[in-house]
Amino acid sequence: MRHEKVREVATVSILARKRFQFVTAILIGALVPWLMRAFLPGKLIEAASLNTLQANAIAIIVAFWMRQLCHLPRRANGSRTHHCLVRAHALPL
Repeated sequence: MRHEKVREVATVSILARKRFQFVTAILIGALVPWLMRAFLPGKLIEAASLNTLQANAIAIIVAFWMRQLCHLPRRANGSRTHHCLVRAHALPL
């Protein structure tokens, strides 16, 4: 009986991990714009600033969730991902 060689599991780059992508998206997409408001007149904890932070965080969470739903093996192009992201950012509005 012949056995095939078992392939070694390739180590996945940290940049390819979904958790890392999610945390980076939250940091860049929600927290950085919120912190940049510190240079504008007003306070960081006023209602408009906090609503923006929450809406951006919700949009990123929904976009990652919809990205999981939008993967179909037939079409792996970026147009479907673009539509998912647009819908996710329109949802909090």
